[in-house]
Amino acid sequence: MMCCCRCEPMGPNGIMSNSILITGASGFIGSAVTRLCVDSMRTGRLRFWDDRPVEHVVALCRPGGSLKRLQELPLSDSWSVEYANLTHHRELKVLLGNVNPRAILHLAVHGIRTPDPSEDENRRVIVDSLETMFESLAGTPGARLIHTSSARVLEGGDQLDEDAPLDPKSVYEYNKVMADRSLSVLRAQTGVDWINLRLFNIFGKYEHESQLLPHLVSKLYYDNIAEIHAGDLIRDFTDVDDVAQVYVGALSAGEDAVCKLYHIGSGNGTTIREFAIAVGQAMGKTHLIRPGKGKVLYAYPSRLVADPARASRWLDWYTSEPLYMRIQRAVKWWQDVLKKCETSS
Repeated sequence: MMCCCRCEPMGPNGIMSNSILITGASGFIGSAVTRLCVDSMRTGRLRFWDDRPVEHVVALCRPGGSLKRLQELPLSDSWSVEYANLTHHRELKVLLGNVNPRAILHLAVHGIRTPDPSEDENRRVIVDSLETMFESLAGTPGARLIHTSSARVLEGGDQLDEDAPLDPKSVYEYNKVMADRSLSVLRAQTGVDWINLRLFNIFGKYEHESQLLPHLVSKLYYDNIAEIHAGDLIRDFTDVDDVAQVYVGALSAGEDAVCKLYHIGSGNGTTIREFAIAVGQAMGKTHLIRPGKGKVLYAYPSRLVADPARASRWLDWYTSEPLYMRIQRAVKWWQDVLKKCETSS
């Protein structure tokens, strides 16, 4: 069972001084962070930067969004679900006032779908939403916003540190750059600290079915040939459960870690072909993998690999388990999903 109720006050006047709010909580990465935070809170391992325990987790989802990725969390008073559209700033402001979080873990994706959005539209959807969140935290001493960026904005290369050059091409990438650049401005306006996590390639359970690993598992499970294109592209693959750990680390990191950007990846490059073959090996069906060079779009850098040294130093985050073991675990999870679908049909 899971909690689908609206957030109830946890203290006088509806104030939850030891709560955190997670935006995008029903998404692929946001749900992994939510599950880990709730599990860590039960064991007393989810703490703020001053070592105070987190007492309540609020999962913020878009209206009408599915809670499927949160269904494994048991019903509990320690967490609850709220719904809000981040572009409706008055609604968002009221919700934040009621929840009164001490920290916001911001994982929601701002989706501007128009092919050529104006700068004003971008600002309304992205920067104004961030401004509303920063202002809501301004009245809480020592409050913190943990932001989510993307490595897709980078020019590309190996061992990319936080000073690596940017090369955004899509609307999504330009929006990410705009959000990244607004953090320092909003810090100056509100005094609220931030930590920015720039994520490289993420895989794992509850991914969208069209993504590389679940797509391959689905093909091989039914003994179909799986063709791989752009197999020479090199990416830094990290399991979503490992990535979730860095958000917990950013929440508890000391004050010397704030107002910094962090590259979140393993630091190891793997070709898409190698990744696909590892999936085939996990299923004993490498003979069905048909890798090829395919066509590489101009917008795709040939190599995109992180230098996670700063995250290791300041957030005490790193990946230690070999990639093939993470792939095996994710493959098993997706195979179990397919078996359940067969059983229920």
